[in-house]
Amino acid sequence: MTNEEALTIALFAFHGEEPPERLTSAQIIEATSSPDARRQLARLQIRAEVLDSFADEHLAAARVGQALSRHVNAHPPSQRTIDRPAAGQWRLGPKAGAQLAGLFPDLRHTNNTTMRGLVGEFAVMSELFAREWNVSKPVVDDGVDLIATRRGQVRTFQVKTATRSGLQAQSFSFSIRGAAHDLYTGIAHYYVFVLRELVGAGWRNSFLVLPSNEIGPLLNRFGRTSSSNSEQVSMSISRDAKGRYLIEGNGGSSDVTHKLNRFGPDLDL
Repeated sequence: MTNEEALTIALFAFHGEEPPERLTSAQIIEATSSPDARRQLARLQIRAEVLDSFADEHLAAARVGQALSRHVNAHPPSQRTIDRPAAGQWRLGPKAGAQLAGLFPDLRHTNNTTMRGLVGEFAVMSELFAREWNVSKPVVDDGVDLIATRRGQVRTFQVKTATRSGLQAQSFSFSIRGAAHDLYTGIAHYYVFVLRELVGAGWRNSFLVLPSNEIGPLLNRFGRTSSSNSEQVSMSISRDAKGRYLIEGNGGSSDVTHKLNRFGPDLDL
């Protein structure tokens, strides 16, 4: 069994509707025990002789464990597809996201910027509908992507969406048009940054919800103006090892974790 085959088998075991955080080598082999699982592994280029060896589950688990150990020992933590948090246990590593997406078509994500924007906007609409806001999308985007009303209140939203497929700290990049931002500083206008990331065996959305009047100071401190378009300001958001969300740029950062998923009281002025 090669290292690549063992990694594919482990990724297969971690992929599912409710992916486990950790598995033993025996549990990895157990997850491949059904005939349907074996057929899928064959389609993923796992050789027939390797699949035949699974008949002896103890031996197969030992071989998987040996191959995964070789992978862990050969790569620094940031470059591992599978990691070893404790003796006899395995979990997805930082490089698992991209490989999972390569193996399983249901995890592939559009690179079309228009489609990606709609993914974020409809995700935000769903969150607002769940909180009884009536949401509509303007025909023309002039700095407002969504309009929401509830019991005589009106809120407008600009939605920015970014994706990443790694599993550890990595930046999400966003751009904002300065002129469009300036138009809506005097009303109840909000920016929602949709952070869409491949975690484990599925995509997850996180939302940073910031009032428009807080965006200007952040852009001034951390924004970078495009050399080709002075109206376009870019900004990066990352999640650090402690799970904090940071807006970064120009050598500094600001913790905005407290703005995470704040669709509730923060919208009630």
